[in-house]
Amino acid sequence: MTTGYFRSVGGGRPTRTGTHQIGISFGAHRGMVREVAGRGERVDAPVGAVYVTVAHPITWSEVAEPVEALEVYPDPDLVRQCGGDPERVEASLGRPDPVVFGLASRLRAAHLGSAPLDELGGAELAQRVSAHLIAVHDRHRAPQRSPGRLDARVLRRVVEAIRSDPVLVHHIVVSEIVVAVDAVHGLDQLRSEPLGRRQVEVADRLVVTKIDEAADAALGKLSATLRELNPGADISGAVRGSAQPLPDFAAATAEALPALGGLAAAGPRIFATKLIIDESVDWTAFSVWLSALLHARGDDVMRVKGVVRTPAGRLLLQSVRRIVPSPEILPESDDADGREDNAVVVIGRGYEAQDLSRSLRYFASGSPAP
Repeated sequence: MTTGYFRSVGGGRPTRTGTHQIGISFGAHRGMVREVAGRGERVDAPVGAVYVTVAHPITWSEVAEPVEALEVYPDPDLVRQCGGDPERVEASLGRPDPVVFGLASRLRAAHLGSAPLDELGGAELAQRVSAHLIAVHDRHRAPQRSPGRLDARVLRRVVEAIRSDPVLVHHIVVSEIVVAVDAVHGLDQLRSEPLGRRQVEVADRLVVTKIDEAADAALGKLSATLRELNPGADISGAVRGSAQPLPDFAAATAEALPALGGLAAAGPRIFATKLIIDESVDWTAFSVWLSALLHARGDDVMRVKGVVRTPAGRLLLQSVRRIVPSPEILPESDDADGREDNAVVVIGRGYEAQDLSRSLRYFASGSPAP
């Protein structure tokens, strides 16, 4: 496998992505011209866009923004050893591919000298790129069931590459927290494990596994308990890695969980409050208010998430208790990303919903809300 890394200031001569190549963009571009097989069109490219070429190269022009990209030329012999055929690979133009982007980030770090890659590490990356290429882009290959396992060593390397990169760390954020709950042992764990209870409270999505092995009564009580702990999360079922619908347990009652490891016994209900950030709320005042809220009530506020329009653009805002990751500037959208602007959801307990609105209005206007 051969790779090439390059950067340019943009606005120069047209560039070209060659045939039988994987190209990965580390910068965002708007309104550039992409030409393939004599057909040109004006397109946008987000950070992490992946391009797979076959017989036709891609010509790029009118690129205004600085360019940072990595080119990967897979070894045809290695592709065949992995069970694929280079001639059967299908082209892809800008489709998101987090696996390729993660591997490319590691290669980029090697090119920049921040994380040197030895011969063994390079061979491993080449193997993974080739295997992924035929698994995703060789449409004629007989489908194979994935074992559903992710190599922890590779995941740690990708995470470390992202954390240490001054550009990527600001473009890759957690979009959703998914927690798996064992249908057979989940209630016992919630009774005895503080960490398990905290994970359920902050999740965006709860997946109850092994639902085919649990009795209906136990499954109903577990579902009701999860709903009590986190009413804002989506709850679904799974059997051996495949999604399965959960039965309707509307009449089931939740478990009365005991006090545990600094967590109070089942008491104040956890609920979600939606705050609308209208034009009367200044962004600076809102950020100060949120910081003060998390400082004072961080144990009661499990999650904050939403999109706020700021002078810098659309800002994706998230927090888990008192931890606030770096916000992400989102592209302008026509609601295609499904996020509502200027709406923030606060999930917590031990306060009244109207208290949050009154407190925010006080910070925004300097006087208590009626």
